[in-house]
Amino acid sequence: MHSFVTLFQLSRRRRELSKIRAVAAKDSPGRTRFSNKRAHFNIWLTMDIWMCTASIYNLVAISIDRYIAIIKPLNYPMLVTKFRARCIVAFVWVLSFIICTPSFILASTDKPVQNSDSTDPAEGCKCTPSHAGYAYIIFSASASFYLPMAVVIFVYARIYIAARNATKSVYSGMMQVNSKN
Repeated sequence: MHSFVTLFQLSRRRRELSKIRAVAAKDSPGRTRFSNKRAHFNIWLTMDIWMCTASIYNLVAISIDRYIAIIKPLNYPMLVTKFRARCIVAFVWVLSFIICTPSFILASTDKPVQNSDSTDPAEGCKCTPSHAGYAYIIFSASASFYLPMAVVIFVYARIYIAARNATKSVYSGMMQVNSKN
């Protein structure tokens, strides 16, 4: 579990660094290096969805890792190796990228906001996924939040049940052995 948590922390630091770079890309309070403000907002939105989804999926991977460590403690070193942990982290980032890609594709085809009377060209640019359509919003919210939330709740409920049973066994003086795997 130590190597997987270390890989998660490195993954989280990369996400934080990318947000710092996005803030550092600004030359002055109202001006950015990007000549097209809409492109800047679309890139920021896509990166935000990607990093948040990767962060949530890393939490799911950690909860599953803890579940394996508690349910199968003797088999854990054979089941979770450094190679498998690295593959899981890579899979998390690739899957997160696949989920955020439609945001960039759909956002780059959006329409400018009407009724903008401001002289600031960025004023008419909305940095929201609302132009992507309800289908993508539902897909993104489900895949990025609700499904991982259900998995984490299920896994931690199973961990709680296993810990409660182990505690009861310790107090009763005997350990229950199940024949099923």
